[in-house]
Amino acid sequence: SMNTIASLINLDPKTAEKTVEDLSDLFRSSLQSPGLVHLSEEIELCRRYIAIEKIRLAERLTMEWDFDEQISSALVPSLFLQPLLENAIGHGLQLLIKGGTIKLSIKKEMHMLYISIANPVPGISHRRESKGNQIALGNIRNRLQLHFGSQATLHTELNDRTNQYLVSIQLPIVKVRASTKG
Repeated sequence: SMNTIASLINLDPKTAEKTVEDLSDLFRSSLQSPGLVHLSEEIELCRRYIAIEKIRLAERLTMEWDFDEQISSALVPSLFLQPLLENAIGHGLQLLIKGGTIKLSIKKEMHMLYISIANPVPGISHRRESKGNQIALGNIRNRLQLHFGSQATLHTELNDRTNQYLVSIQLPIVKVRASTKG
């Protein structure tokens, strides 16, 4: 991100400035105490992250957002979607010459949110040996359990036939922040 900004300073100062602001928001969010935030806040943070990556990857990165604005007040763990988008880019479309499309879908059914993130990955013959260390997925899974217990799940699936990676999350809809004042 910093290299992207440095390259923009002389070429496009306004974009460089906007990118610094987006990166500052990402840093600020990562330094806050973990907790629950409105889904709209988490989506906005993800949009800023994707804007930074879009500068670096240009037309190689396409993002599809599919969610209903009516669920934007639902509470979700802070910074739980952005690392999944980062994984989709770093372990998926960044490795593809033509890039690809990341699809983020959030649906409401009854009192549950169903979130999916799908991204392309290299074909089986072009994949790296390392599958990563699963730290981001483990952290997110632990945070979901901390906030929602067994009501929340996170599953991953690698489809070798379609060269797609899918993360599926299910969590209960919570709309009211608990008061910490006594």
